[in-house]
Amino acid sequence: MKTPLRFIAALATALFFGGLGLFPISAQAVTPAPSPKDETVKKYLDSCWSKSAKEPSCDKLRKDAVEILKEDLRTLGSSANRSYLLTILPVFKSDEAELRIAAADAIGMIGAQDQDADLLAPLANDPVPDVRRAVGQMLQRGKKGSAISLLEQRTVSTRAGLTPETPADPGKYSVPVAPESTYLYYASDAASGRLSYTAKSMNDATAFFKAKAKKGPYKLEEFQEKYR
Repeated sequence: MKTPLRFIAALATALFFGGLGLFPISAQAVTPAPSPKDETVKKYLDSCWSKSAKEPSCDKLRKDAVEILKEDLRTLGSSANRSYLLTILPVFKSDEAELRIAAADAIGMIGAQDQDADLLAPLANDPVPDVRRAVGQMLQRGKKGSAISLLEQRTVSTRAGLTPETPADPGKYSVPVAPESTYLYYASDAASGRLSYTAKSMNDATAFFKAKAKKGPYKLEEFQEKYR
């Protein structure tokens, strides 16, 4: 199955305008004559991408373009082709929560694996609760290796809604952070001082915290009870 032309054209245009894209796209992929749906997406990105979603002239165009892109994401996901994973990930930089949810659904259909954990962990920090829930469901559908299973456990979200939230600042807690780790904002509980991180290497993280435990204020066992 070929990547849908509409989707590639949209990402290529967004890349030009500094929007979604994070990867180069071959010019050969966008040479066929555009369809009416391609034109809708291109018009939206050209004229409404950087404008407020409440802009009257862009409201219907935005809705139409988002529905087209969601359809393309479903097509990519239903292929179960892992080569599309890196094509889908840039969509999480979109301001459209609906697209981020659709991107999570698409990756869920493809099936996340342990080797993807480092790429997927930051998605659990999305400020919109409904997107975080979609990311959690995406991980539940992944192939259950140790890394994906652990990430799933730490990203369970019971909150709902499309209103962005602001995470607590971990800096004020003076908690040591292992090298090359990702702070999971919404898997943490600032009120009780429980902070969650993912690290690329468990051995490196263990060695890091053992060294810190020698200096206190906590013994390693006590630290492990308070922090994940």
